[in-house]
Amino acid sequence: MSDGNGEAAETPQQQSFLEKLKGWFTRAKESETAEKAGEFAGKAWDKTKDVSAKAWDKTKDVAEDVKEKVDEKMEDRRTAKAEEAEGDDDED
Repeated sequence: MSDGNGEAAETPQQQSFLEKLKGWFTRAKESETAEKAGEFAGKAWDKTKDVSAKAWDKTKDVAEDVKEKVDEKMEDRRTAKAEEAEGDDDED
C-alpha cells in the first residue's frame, strides 16, 4: 500500500503501536520534566526558607533596636517629668 507520496501507508496496527510509543515517550519526557521541576522546586524552597530566616532575624533585630529606642525615650520623658515636678515643688 502507498500513501500517494511513494511511502508505504501505515496499517491500523502500526498507527496504534506508534500512538502507544508516542504516549510512552511523552510520559517519560513529562516524568523527566517533573523530576527536574521537582529538583528546582526543592532548591527554590530551600532558598526561600533561607531568605525567610534571614529576613526574620533582621526583623527581630530591628524590633529590638526600636524597643530599646522607645524605652530610652520613655525613660527620658519620665526623668524630665520628675525633674519638672521637683522644680514645681521647689517653687512652693
